[in-house]
Amino acid sequence: MSAPAPAALAGIRVVELATVIMAPLAAQLLGDLGADVIRVEGGPDDISRAMDPGPHPELSGVALNLHRNKRSIAIDLSSDSGRDAIAKLLNTADIFITNLRPGPLSRLRLDYDHVAPTRPRLIYVQAQGFRTDDAEQDRPAFDDIIQAETGIPQLIGDIWEEPRFVPAAMADKVAGYTIVQAVLAALFHRERHWSALEKLVQF
Repeated sequence: MSAPAPAALAGIRVVELATVIMAPLAAQLLGDLGADVIRVEGGPDDISRAMDPGPHPELSGVALNLHRNKRSIAIDLSSDSGRDAIAKLLNTADIFITNLRPGPLSRLRLDYDHVAPTRPRLIYVQAQGFRTDDAEQDRPAFDDIIQAETGIPQLIGDIWEEPRFVPAAMADKVAGYTIVQAVLAALFHRERHWSALEKLVQF
């Protein structure tokens, strides 16, 4: 009997610096495909760990689902040693996924302009509620805020006679799956074009 084929993303490392649902869901799905996902947390007070009841005070049902197929590490990003630690971790990564807002990312020197120049093969994914060229780029954006901004409750109100939210974190989930689609396309592009470039340089 032949050995089972390796998972689709075996050998791919994802570093996740994210909270709540959208970006952690994307990283979890990449983990389902075989990627090595390392979740960077600031401590046990991460909001997704307390979103609903779970088997432990620091592990909600949401976190139990979103953190599967991942390894976690606590890093104090406000310290020099913490920033050094995540820099070294990113040096080993294929993909960096974050949903921190532009302001905090810049202050931590984890924005694209600081991270990407020395890591040309890194796929950098920054996903937040509002565009980075928008005046509201640093505004928090939970799922219900995005649903409200896009008029979904009003559309439901046209059917049920009063506006209602979709009770399933719809915006977060659609965005999470869209992130995965974009990452897989970026990996395919990198594999095709970087491999060709490296062969040319070696020749």
